[in-house]
Amino acid sequence: MKLISFYLKKIKIIEICLIGFFIRSLTLILYNKLNFGDSQTHIEIGQKIFNGDFIPTPIHMPGYGVWLHTFNYLIQNEYGVIFADIIISSLTIYIIYKLSNEIFNDKIVSKIASLVFAFYPISIFFSINILSESLYVFLIFLAILLLYKKHFILSIVILVLGIYVKSITYYIAPIIIIIFSRYIYKHRFKKILQNLLKYLIISSFLLSPWWIHNYKKYNQFVNLNFAFGFHLYAGNNPLNKSGGGIGGRDVDHSIIQDLAKHDPTKTDKLFKKEAYNFILNNPYDFLKITLVKFLRFWSFYPYTIKDHKNLDQVDIIKDKNIYKIISFISYGSVFFLSLLFIFSYLRKFFYRLLPLLTIIFLYTFAYTLTIVSMRYRFPIEPILIIFASYAAKEILLKKVK
Repeated sequence: MKLISFYLKKIKIIEICLIGFFIRSLTLILYNKLNFGDSQTHIEIGQKIFNGDFIPTPIHMPGYGVWLHTFNYLIQNEYGVIFADIIISSLTIYIIYKLSNEIFNDKIVSKIASLVFAFYPISIFFSINILSESLYVFLIFLAILLLYKKHFILSIVILVLGIYVKSITYYIAPIIIIIFSRYIYKHRFKKILQNLLKYLIISSFLLSPWWIHNYKKYNQFVNLNFAFGFHLYAGNNPLNKSGGGIGGRDVDHSIIQDLAKHDPTKTDKLFKKEAYNFILNNPYDFLKITLVKFLRFWSFYPYTIKDHKNLDQVDIIKDKNIYKIISFISYGSVFFLSLLFIFSYLRKFFYRLLPLLTIIFLYTFAYTLTIVSMRYRFPIEPILIIFASYAAKEILLKKVK
C-alpha cells in the first residue's frame, strides 16, 4: 500500500493520459471493432449533411455524424473518427482529473479517478467502436467542469454542442444550471433567471441551423427530433418485458408507423398517445416494467440475448461470459466503492456534489421511463468513478497508516 501511495504521488496527469491513449490504441490494434446499427446511421447522417441533404432519420441528432464525417474525410478512411474518439476519450481522463480536484481539492483522489477511467473497459470499448458516447461524455463533463469554475457562457456553448450529440441534454442542461446557480454559487432568484436567459439565448442561436433544417424537412417547427415518442412507446407497450428497445422483440413500431403513413409528426403523436394509454390503463404492468428497467440500468453486466443477429445495442452480447466478468469487476467495483462514499462521506460534500447527484437522478429517471441500454448509463459512470476514488483513497490511507 505504501508503494501504491508513493507512485500516486509521483505520477503526473500527462502520464496517465498517455497511458489511457496507449491502452485505447493497443486495443484497437488487437481487437476488431464491432459493427453497430447506430454507427451506420451516423455515417449516413454525416454524408447527407455534407451533401446538403436532409438527415435520413427523425430520431437522431446530427452532431456525431458531423464529427464522424469530418475526421473520416480529413484522414480519408473510416478510422479517422476512431482516432478522434481515442483522443477525445484520452482527454476526458484529464477532465475527470480536473473535475475531481475541483470538487475535493485532493490530487490523490484526482489521480485515482483519472487512472480508473484510463483503464475503464467500457470507456475503452466506446472509444474504438464508432459510437457517440466518447464525444458526448467529453462534452458533458467539460461543461460541468466549466460550471464549477463559474464559466457559465462557455459551459452553455459546450452543453448546446452536447444537445447536437444527444437531445436529452436540452432538458437536463437548464436543471443543472439552476442547481449550480442556487446551491454552488448561492445566487438569488434574479441571478438564476439571468443564467437561464443566457441558456435560452445561446441555445436558440446555436440551434437555429438545426431548426431551419427541420422546418424545411417537416414543414413545421421541430425543436429537436422525434426520439422521445419513439423510445417512450418502445419502453411502454405490451410487448416489452425486458426493458430494452429491440424491434420485433420489445416493440413493433411498424404498426403505428403504417397507421400514420410514415409521417414523422403524426407518428410521434401516436407513439406518445399509445404509450400514455398503456401507462394509464396498465399501472401494474407499468410499475413492473419500470422496475425491470431500473434494475437493468444499474446491472453489473450487459444484458444478453442468445441467438439475436441484430447487434444494434451495446448491451446485446451473444452469450459471452467474458464481457460479464469484465463488467462485473470494473463497474461492480466502482459501484460498491461509490456506495461506500455515499454512505460514509457524502454528507461532508453534499451541496458541492448536488449537481452530480442531480445528473445521476435525471439520467436514471429518463431512461427508466423510456428504454435501457448499457450505453445510456455511461454518462453517469465517471461520476461514480469520482465518488469511488475518494472512498478508495480513504481506504488506502488507512492501510498506509
